[in-house]
Amino acid sequence: CVCACVRECVRTCVRACVRVVQKHENDPEVLVEQQYILAKSYSNAAQLRQTWLQSMAKLHEQHGNYSEAAHCCIHIAGIIAEYLKCKGCHPSGTAEFAKITQNVPKDEAAMKEDVLDTTIELYTEEDYVDVLEESLFWLQKAERYEVMVELFKLLQPYYDRKRNYEALASSFHSLSAACSKVVEVEKSKRRLLGSYFRVAFFGELFGDDNGIHYIYKEPKVTRLADISLRLEELYSKKLGAENVSIIKDSGKVDVDALDIDRGYIQITYVTPYFSEQELEERMTSFERNNNIRRFVFETPFTKGTRSRGDAREQWLHKSILTTSNTFPYVKKRIAIVEEENFDLTPIEVAIEELTRKLTELTEALQRSPPDKVNLQRVLQGVVSVTVNAGPLAYASAFLTEPELSSSPENHITTLKTVFKDLVKQCEVALELNSRIIQTDQVLYHEDLVKKYDMLARELSELLDPKVRSSDDFVLPMAGDDD
Repeated sequence: CVCACVRECVRTCVRACVRVVQKHENDPEVLVEQQYILAKSYSNAAQLRQTWLQSMAKLHEQHGNYSEAAHCCIHIAGIIAEYLKCKGCHPSGTAEFAKITQNVPKDEAAMKEDVLDTTIELYTEEDYVDVLEESLFWLQKAERYEVMVELFKLLQPYYDRKRNYEALASSFHSLSAACSKVVEVEKSKRRLLGSYFRVAFFGELFGDDNGIHYIYKEPKVTRLADISLRLEELYSKKLGAENVSIIKDSGKVDVDALDIDRGYIQITYVTPYFSEQELEERMTSFERNNNIRRFVFETPFTKGTRSRGDAREQWLHKSILTTSNTFPYVKKRIAIVEEENFDLTPIEVAIEELTRKLTELTEALQRSPPDKVNLQRVLQGVVSVTVNAGPLAYASAFLTEPELSSSPENHITTLKTVFKDLVKQCEVALELNSRIIQTDQVLYHEDLVKKYDMLARELSELLDPKVRSSDDFVLPMAGDDD
């Protein structure tokens, strides 16, 4: 009787899945969202929730969303782990996945022991292992090798306990390969784990999405123009091209000024946001693209009517957005649940921009093997001496009067330090560039050296004329013998 009831629930689940697919087959985000809602409604029915998660994984596979497919499997593993914990067959249940993703303990620990405690054996340890092994397959396709390492840590004790030395040997071989891939991609800096966008919907035409702001995760390097075109075409087909408009401005939308008969989509490029402490803890590029839920976008403005001005006038408005769950997740879009806003003063804008250039240059120098094109691009952006743009513009603006006396002393000190570090890294970059260029780029390299000399000379005058003969710091000049 219980088995028949379960089978009927599964059949009902499948029929519902068919209806959802037919209704939203051309809108992958909404289609997954609807299945996610249905899966959530079965949070206390393990096998029914698993059915929906499996359906979501297949959809992600079809669209090449391998990270999301992997996390659907990881969530199923969490369901099984929690069931086995209630049966006394697993030590920690979903807590075991906390290091991999906080989403699993958050979503799958809701299973009630009285619901799971049936006379029917829903899952075995072998089921748990099978799902973890499937997760490994998708994680490898997603290039998330670091997560593979964590899953192997869950699998190997099981292989060891079962004396399955063949599986254990294979897992150690695969673990070694995954670690080697981590070393490779961290050196090359060529791994791309996704781009992120804030997508906000305005208008009753969007139904439940009206007024909702999401973060969308898009494949690898997706441009703002690409996702804008994709969503505009998608919703134009659903709602009619004459009824859909894209809002290109990232500022706050005045809903009362919008046409109530139209639908509006605001799309803004965002990047992961971390506090200074988080940046210290998240040392690798992977760690800064995994288990993330805070994002930032910037809006330049001046105190006047213009959005942009010279360095002394340029302020920056920052918006920090927090999502309900961390990326990657079982779906590609997650609702924003919190927003924080603050402004940077002009000198803070200068410090942040120069620090960003310093970071880019440092990362370019760390690539192995060196990426000549990227190195030259970053170097060119630093050494080009222009009074209206670039590092020299910031130096002229804030290291001369009246800004030099009126700006906070700690900001001036920080600005000088960043300038000195930037110039030092430029010399290292020029030395590297001289070793990797071909004969056809010798003249180009010499031009970079001349620009660097000019920049260093100008900055010496602005930073402190005495500093050039100080033992504490000497601005390096390309070609100097000392």
